Amino acid sequence: MYLLNKRRVNRQESGKKKAKQGKEKMKKQIKNLEKKLKLPEKMNAKLRQRLWRSSKQQSSQESPRTKVSKLLKGTKNVSKTVKKKLLFSELLLSKIKSTYIRSNTAEKRTLKSATSGILEKYRCQGYFTSLTSRWKTNLSYGRTERKIKLEKLREDVKAFVENDMTSRLTAGKKETITRNKQKCQMRLLNDSLKSLHKKFLAAYPFYKDGDLTTKIKFERWVTKKVKVIIHGNEKISQKTVKETVECSKQELLKAFMKSMPTFMQHVNNVNHQHQIINKIKENLQKKEALLHIDFSENFNCKYAEEIH
Repeated sequence: MYLLNKRRVNRQESGKKKAKQGKEKMKKQIKNLEKKLKLPEKMNAKLRQRLWRSSKQQSSQESPRTKVSKLLKGTKNVSKTVKKKLLFSELLLSKIKSTYIRSNTAEKRTLKSATSGILEKYRCQGYFTSLTSRWKTNLSYGRTERKIKLEKLREDVKAFVENDMTSRLTAGKKETITRNKQKCQMRLLNDSLKSLHKKFLAAYPFYKDGDLTTKIKFERWVTKKVKVIIHGNEKISQKTVKETVECSKQELLKAFMKSMPTFMQHVNNVNHQHQIINKIKENLQKKEALLHIDFSENFNCKYAEEIH
């Protein structure tokens, strides 16, 4: 009897295992089938997007005359005057579009303000706004001049660094590095970055900075004594204002280097204070407290009549 019960238990356990394995196998098959079903959907969405883009490009490349023909498709007995006016409007619109894309923000604002009154009167402001917003979107996809310059600079730097005069290849098979799924042999620089930068500027002189004597403009905050009129009386008051300064690059560099020690001392004081405060906080006892008091500085005494 005991042997029969044991065999029955073993059969039940083996049956459960087989059922469990069968379920797991079916789950895997279901997942694989679901993945296969999703692939055509993704491909269809991709093809739809591609078709939409191609149709959009074709519509943007159409001539004004073709656009007019499409507008009048299916209509009969259209006079030549109407066709001429439609063609004129399409030509004018294409010219406005090309000018708008090349214009800066101020010029775009001027164009909108110049046409806002008449467009609002005949309820065409929304149509014009939708057109200009689409022109902006199309413009953002293009390669700007700055991007082209950056790509050119990146290519030149890469060519310079990969030159055997600048760096050397490592000998080991495992001395490689992978970036963006591209495996390359590691290179070691033959000199410091400072000297290599000088060599790069000598090899590519058009990347050099301009003459240090050239004039530049920049803005800075300064505290000045300004004459103000208070209750009919002229007073001299100190105010912090922003002023535009014109100087050479060399003078700006000297002013920057002169202000660096004071700034670095201030940064060092801040870091030191934070370190000390953190140490005190970490070592505080149960009956102790930390008071952080910030005293105001640079206050002057004034007469009551000077305060405004």
